[in-house]
Amino acid sequence: MQLSTALALSLALPSPVMAVNAPATPQTLLSPVVAVVTDGSIPAKVNVELAGFSEAEQMSLKNQALEAIAAEGISESLGDDDPQIYVKITGMGEYNDEGYELAIDAIAESRSLAGQPIEAQCELCTEGELSTKIREEFRKLRPTIVQYLEDRDVKRALAAREAAAAKQNQPESPPTTPPPGGPPTSDDPDEGMSSTGKAGIGMMAVGGVGTAIGLGLTLNSPKQRNEDKGWELISTRPPGAALLAIGGVTLVTGVALFIVDRQRRQQRRSALTPVVGPGVAGVSWAGRF
Repeated sequence: MQLSTALALSLALPSPVMAVNAPATPQTLLSPVVAVVTDGSIPAKVNVELAGFSEAEQMSLKNQALEAIAAEGISESLGDDDPQIYVKITGMGEYNDEGYELAIDAIAESRSLAGQPIEAQCELCTEGELSTKIREEFRKLRPTIVQYLEDRDVKRALAAREAAAAKQNQPESPPTTPPPGGPPTSDDPDEGMSSTGKAGIGMMAVGGVGTAIGLGLTLNSPKQRNEDKGWELISTRPPGAALLAIGGVTLVTGVALFIVDRQRRQQRRSALTPVVGPGVAGVSWAGRF
């Protein structure tokens, strides 16, 4: 009696549940990505092709096909790389009044996801019956589209995580420090000619041109102003002499400035420094060439 009572209690009480950690897979690691596909919404573009119908019939049949595909969870795609669903409807019979022939396919990455289109016939059926037939045939293709989207999104997520991890593991480049001593100044002998030397070169150029022109005007012989009046002469010697004097002074000043600048730079390249130490006394000379 006690044994049967204990057995009954053991059967009535719920058995303890043991938690088992399932191995992680790309699908479980990326479940938020997969959920976008498996929640019943499939992003795809739907194309309907009709043959052998009037314009009014084409409009009606196209709406029936789009509504049938949308009823199976297809949402309008916003990306160019989402699958494209093709629904082809052709009339049967000589006057296209004996029913419809269907061909449904899904294309992604320039290939048919099912390998080949799904073909079916709907003999002597109405447009409502055609819509039901389209849904039935598309359900055969739907799992293939879902699987393709899941695999594609998992690959994208893994690639994004690998890129982020690689970027995070890249060593940081050390900060760049300016060279010691700061930027070179005009007093640095290695920088080149100072403003004094450049001014001297400019004055030598201007003075040389002025001297040449003044010399030419000074050496030019006087000319008659009018052939009928030989006693009236035009002479360029006075302005030439003035220009020659100004040009000569400018030239000499430029030469002087250039020489002064050159001597200063040579002095900066060499220096004498007294040296005093235990048992040593003298002068240290340092120079740069």
